Amino acid sequence: MDVNIYSVERTYVVPETQAALNALLSLKIALREWSEETLFDLQMTRSERIEIKKRVRLETDGEEWDLGTCHVDMTHKIRLPILCQTYLDYIETDQSDLLTLPPVWHVMTPKMIDPILSSGVNVVSYPVAVFDRKLILGMEENELETFADEFDRGAHVRYQMLHLLDSMDVFDPERSDDSEKTYVLANPSATLPPFFRVSWGPITSLLATEEGKTRLEAVKLLGVKFEPLQIIG
Repeated sequence: MDVNIYSVERTYVVPETQAALNALLSLKIALREWSEETLFDLQMTRSERIEIKKRVRLETDGEEWDLGTCHVDMTHKIRLPILCQTYLDYIETDQSDLLTLPPVWHVMTPKMIDPILSSGVNVVSYPVAVFDRKLILGMEENELETFADEFDRGAHVRYQMLHLLDSMDVFDPERSDDSEKTYVLANPSATLPPFFRVSWGPITSLLATEEGKTRLEAVKLLGVKFEPLQIIG
């Protein structure tokens, strides 16, 4: 029996959205508010990223460092909401339901995360507070830490970070080729949950079965695509 597995990824779904983003970028460059090298997605401040990595390593006895892939629920172990930065006018124009970028994996709107949380998989979510990157441009490290401590996080929580607590042995490393993105199922007869992550292969990806894809498509998301994995054998 053929098994369809999809990587849930960010994209732009309508030309109008991309056209509006291009126009906004051109305007901001002309006004010298942004540079051509500007990154627009969510990113943590460096001090917060270091602190979260320390907490994850501590709680997993040094086994893990990445909040997005560790097997421990960190809800009561890290300071929440998770604090991220971006240019707010850009994501307002984008209107995407998926705002993920390393090291903040799988940041999404409640519209997207609710079907995943209700699917029966072993998952938690963390609130994500977003502030405008322009507020910290030129700050030194100690100033960033003070800003993070003083920032009114609760008033800015509009997104959630998805954290799948289990990793599954879905692919056979001996017969698969991760560099070529071709995978062989370790157990073709196994029943997969709607959403999952893997212990080998695309380990940071949010993966979905046909059922999971259908659940997300039903809520008509913006900025999300389903990239089929190449399953062979």
